[in-house]
Amino acid sequence: MKNFKKSHTSKKVYTIGYKPRAVGGFSIVEMLVVIAVLSILSTVVFISFRQIQNTDVLAKNAMGVIALYDEARTHTLASRNDESYGVYATSTYFVLFRGSSYNESDPFNKRFDLSGGVRMVSIELDPIGSEVVFNRLTGEALSVGTTTLMSGVDEFQSIVISRTGLVELGE
Repeated sequence: MKNFKKSHTSKKVYTIGYKPRAVGGFSIVEMLVVIAVLSILSTVVFISFRQIQNTDVLAKNAMGVIALYDEARTHTLASRNDESYGVYATSTYFVLFRGSSYNESDPFNKRFDLSGGVRMVSIELDPIGSEVVFNRLTGEALSVGTTTLMSGVDEFQSIVISRTGLVELGE
């Protein structure tokens, strides 16, 4: 008679040797697993968001630099003030200037500061230098080459200055 069930008017069925278990709540192990999974997911999301943000900041800075080169070329082709115009580059800013070479004290200079931790890491111009001047009659660049911007640790964007004076994003 050890294996009998009691089922009178009650809906509960009891078996000999059965102990009812407390229902509800989570064990500490379950809580630690959930916290670990959430931590891993939030780290992945944060890293992805940071990388997207770096890429966006780099693209905006590159487009600002290209706009500055385009403005210098446009002023040159329009013979604004009967001058040539160019762009002078440093690691943290670019300057639109007038004349055949950069003069730091010219009040006309228009400066574009790189932002968001972006900096220029290389400039490879032919002839060697850090300024590009445009020809008044043709708009051709007197110096051609590549400027490379960097954001974060591994995000790079090159800007190519062609002989025709066109400036565009590189590969």
